[in-house]
Amino acid sequence: MEQPQHVFAMHNLAAALGDEGDFEASLEFASKAIDIGLDSKPEPWLVLARAASQLAFFERAEKAYLKVLSLDPLNTDAHKELAQQIWMLSKDFSQSVAKLEHSIKQYPKEVSLVLLLADICGQMGRLEEQYQRIKHCYDFISSEILVKFYLSKAALLTGRFEEALLHSNDCIKKVSNDLQCLIHYINCLLALGHVEVAMQVADHAAHRYPDNQHLIALRATCWRITGNSNYQKYYDYKNLVHQFPLGVPKGWSSLENYIDDLECELVKKHNYKTHPFHLSVRHGSQVPSIHLSSSQILKAYKEAVTEPMNQFISKLKLTDGYLKSKSTGTAKLHSAWSVKLYNSGFHVNHVHQEGWLSSACHIKLPSSIKNKNHGGWLQLGQPGPVCKPSLEPEYFVEPKRGHIVIFPSYMWHGTVPFTGNDERITIAADFVS
Repeated sequence: MEQPQHVFAMHNLAAALGDEGDFEASLEFASKAIDIGLDSKPEPWLVLARAASQLAFFERAEKAYLKVLSLDPLNTDAHKELAQQIWMLSKDFSQSVAKLEHSIKQYPKEVSLVLLLADICGQMGRLEEQYQRIKHCYDFISSEILVKFYLSKAALLTGRFEEALLHSNDCIKKVSNDLQCLIHYINCLLALGHVEVAMQVADHAAHRYPDNQHLIALRATCWRITGNSNYQKYYDYKNLVHQFPLGVPKGWSSLENYIDDLECELVKKHNYKTHPFHLSVRHGSQVPSIHLSSSQILKAYKEAVTEPMNQFISKLKLTDGYLKSKSTGTAKLHSAWSVKLYNSGFHVNHVHQEGWLSSACHIKLPSSIKNKNHGGWLQLGQPGPVCKPSLEPEYFVEPKRGHIVIFPSYMWHGTVPFTGNDERITIAADFVS
């Protein structure tokens, strides 16, 4: 039976609302689209699942994901998101991948499912298992470029640097201008100490993708190793990293009162036991898109960061380099999310891709923050990929409650693991011109 056109428009509206962060409305319109004619289509069920998950209606989300997979068993988005939700809620590997493993048994030759399972293994810290699963797949279909790329990444993560470079070379020959292949190729070269070649590749890639923060960071890493003076311009910590107290938004009498309310609100939002896939958090949880929240407390964060961002820009001394090309004298909040770390928690060293300035605002701090080993501190300068020679952090910032640290998005940053039974809660954000 042919559905009326307005039903598809309703689904499209639900998807657009979800993309904009209005998950309540997205859930409502996805449900309506399903009720009046799209029950047999996987797409509205996936929109519903995503909205329900964002609203912490986890059982409803899981049922919707399973409905998607009953209609489209090879839907890798639904498989990945279902596995991720179960993982974050349970921290249980077997439970998280049960549905995906069942689908692989039904479709053993479906490469996309095998690669997804291997990738999930890696995200859960099972790196050798990730490598072996992809290697088994590669032994049967070695001509598949995607399999070779995944195998190269897994080889790099398990210390098989020569093998990683071999496969990465093959990938580059076939897709020489693919951004992810270029970034990975540079990582392989750095791991083996081939810095001059890495520099040449990074220079070429940076001209093609001038605003890619990851490439800027890798190029700067090459400069650091080779002693190129450009490095000091891009990693001028005294000039480019600053910490300020948040402003007091309307409706609050003091910063302390606002931070107290903000902490309570974020504690309620952190429903997960462990980290999501493909992000920097380890031993902690993450709440995405808090800048789109309907909470008045979280909405006020945009106002609270305005004053410190203006202070940051006024302190910048831009002589040359990337920031000078991006700065318009203002910066606006683009996205924000919250992270909760617990015992041994940390961020792996990374960069942010969505802005030209990034930040970490500290809301709740562990008692160990005053220890001499910098536990829980922000560290900057240590690259995310393995390098030869190895490179250490160059700059540390002691967090202060209610204060925001602002720095260039291309700057490598992470946190020092801390010990203890308390928590570290932050809001991270990216800013654009």
